Amino acid sequence: MNVTNRRNTGIRIAPDAVDDFDGAATPRGRAGNRRADEEHFPPNPPTCFWIGCSDYPAASEIEGESASTIIFHDNIANLVPSTDINCLSAMHYAVESCCVKNIVICGHYGCRGVAAAVGNHKFDFLSNWLNPVVRAAAKYRFLLDGIADTSDRLDALCELNVIEQVAAASRTTAVRDAWESGQSLAVRGLIYDRHNRLVEDFQVRVSEIDSATEHEAAIATLAKRWNIRRKI
Repeated sequence: MNVTNRRNTGIRIAPDAVDDFDGAATPRGRAGNRRADEEHFPPNPPTCFWIGCSDYPAASEIEGESASTIIFHDNIANLVPSTDINCLSAMHYAVESCCVKNIVICGHYGCRGVAAAVGNHKFDFLSNWLNPVVRAAAKYRFLLDGIADTSDRLDALCELNVIEQVAAASRTTAVRDAWESGQSLAVRGLIYDRHNRLVEDFQVRVSEIDSATEHEAAIATLAKRWNIRRKI
C-alpha cells in the first residue's frame, strides 16, 4: 500500500477545508436582552468548536478569516472524555451560548499521545487520561493486527481514535440536547499530516442522535483505506 499517496488525497487547511462553518449563528438570549447580546457577542460569532491535540495543534495552520469563527480546545490525543469538565464546559458554551453549527475532532498522524497509550511505559496521570485510546486499540485490535508496519498501525489507530471521539462527542449532553431541541449541529472528524500540511476528511459526519450507521460506515471505510480484508 502506498501510504504517501493515501495522505496526498487530503486538502490544505484553509477556509475551504472548514466548509459549512460559515453562516453566523444567532446567540441565545432572553427576550428584551437583545442589546446586551449584541454587545457581548462579536458581529460574526463562532460557528465551529474545534477539539485538537496539544501534541501538535493543527488549528495553528488554519488560514484566513475562518480562524476567527472557531473556538479552539486542545488536549492530549484530542479526546472527549465524559469526565473532563474543562472540555465539556467549553463544548457546552460553544453549543448552547454560541450555537455553533459544527464540532470538529481533529487528530494528526504520528500522535505521541496515541503512541504513549499503546506503549510499554506507564505515565501515572497520563496513562489514566489516555484510557479511551487504550480501549479503542483493544476494541479494534482485529483491524490493527491486519497492518504489518508499526508506523502505519499507529497512524491507523490515530484515525480510529478520531472516529471514536466523534462518537463520544455525539453522546455528550450538550450535543444531544441541541439535537433534541432542533438545533442544526454536526460532529465531524478530520486528521492532519504535519509533514505535508494536508488534512483529510473522514466523511464521518453525525448530525442526529442515532449515529450508529455513520460510525459503522466510518470504520468500514478506514478498513478499506488500509487494505484490511477482515470482517467488520
